[in-house]
Amino acid sequence: MTTRKSRVLIIGAGAAGIAAATRLLAGGIDNVLMLEAEDRIGGRIHSVGFDGSLVDLGAEWCHGEKGNIVFDMVKHLNLLEKSFHDYTNDTFCISDGTIIKNSMKDLIELADDIFYNGTASGDVGDTLGDYFNHEYKKRVGDMFPENRDRSNMTEMLLDWFHKSYLDLVPAKTWFEVSMMGHRRYKKCEGYLYWQWKKKGYLTILHVLMKKNPDAAQQLPIDDKILLNKEVNRIEWDRDDGVIVGCSDGSWYQTDHVIVTVSLGVLKSLGHLFTPKLPLFKQDAINLIGMGTVAKILLKFPVKWWPDDVAGFSFLWTKTDRNNLLKEFPYGPSDHGKSWLEDIYGFYVVDSHPTVLLGWNVGKMVEQVEHLADHILIEGCIFLLKKFLGHRYNVTYPNGLLRSKWKTNPHFNGSYAYQSLEAERRNVSREDLERPVCDSDGKPVLLFAGEATHSKFYATVHGAIETGFNEADRILEIYKNN
Repeated sequence: MTTRKSRVLIIGAGAAGIAAATRLLAGGIDNVLMLEAEDRIGGRIHSVGFDGSLVDLGAEWCHGEKGNIVFDMVKHLNLLEKSFHDYTNDTFCISDGTIIKNSMKDLIELADDIFYNGTASGDVGDTLGDYFNHEYKKRVGDMFPENRDRSNMTEMLLDWFHKSYLDLVPAKTWFEVSMMGHRRYKKCEGYLYWQWKKKGYLTILHVLMKKNPDAAQQLPIDDKILLNKEVNRIEWDRDDGVIVGCSDGSWYQTDHVIVTVSLGVLKSLGHLFTPKLPLFKQDAINLIGMGTVAKILLKFPVKWWPDDVAGFSFLWTKTDRNNLLKEFPYGPSDHGKSWLEDIYGFYVVDSHPTVLLGWNVGKMVEQVEHLADHILIEGCIFLLKKFLGHRYNVTYPNGLLRSKWKTNPHFNGSYAYQSLEAERRNVSREDLERPVCDSDGKPVLLFAGEATHSKFYATVHGAIETGFNEADRILEIYKNN
């Protein structure tokens, strides 16, 4: 067979892969090759054109400042600006037509404090859901001991908090998420909604490759990236290095492989490695959670919502929830629950004035990804009219973009979370990150990507850090050569 040789082969040209490649090139190792299964770079950074402006189907915000490597790389380049909208003051809409604006901030702050700063207690269960429910009800009861109307509202909010936090820990339910594991996640201090001035998160890749701010200084990386290269075999325990095969019949020989594919891909391709990976690595891949959230972007002919609204968050009454499948019987359901319940709101998009972004989470995301476009649109318009139609003239959209991270086999999910089973089995992200070495102790399989970061998992800044770390590991081997 004909093979192409390299010192380092990187599988995946997302944030971690690009970061690793640029670090190696800057460190003097230029015999680098990257294999990317998609027809584009970026991975789960996916900035696409939508009626003249870029929108992000994947990563969107630069979340936080202190300790955020993305923010540190671009803060002096005038590439970021704060969102035009205040997402801390949501407009909450009840399914009976009631709209509540700017009056939930105390409860949202309480919920965020529990979610980010809570400390698990053994007597309330092991899951994030157990802990949050216990702590939320206790603290709300202390805040509003005699206010029955407020109590009813807090129950509806509890359901919304469950769904909105599944954006951050994308399990099917928060009762699958380890509370102790979740505590290891660190939110970077500072402003959370830095946006990319209508240029999309793809901007960070150009910064990594040094195409921005001065294209004359760019690293020689473009000709090292091979697109449409779907890896289907990695033979790693050989005397002549590592052999990597692709579904198009091409083969590549290398000394080191940095695997940056998503955890979802590793889960679905257990046959990829020959011989099988060590047991510690298999357990990490199998037990750490990988979930999916979906974006639904609707473009309208005109902006029918007011300028001072950042979005609409949906709260369901028990009666309306029970009647939902009768009112809109199309699409998937689960034990009498409609898929529409798991679209927890629609929010404005900085890069386009006539686009609303809907978030879909929970158990039925994969089924929703299979829905025909017209059913998806009809369901979304049903929701918007039910919650807002009495107050606004909700028009029919003239454009749709949607993410399909779960049903794309090159991703098989959105990002990772710490599952309860991984916690119980004492399986950590350090196991996922630890390299696999040959008989001489040389790391031949290295692993990077958001899922391998111990505290910044599910983030771009976490993915970039891991790419740098694995490149540094290789550079250390050859620093005296």
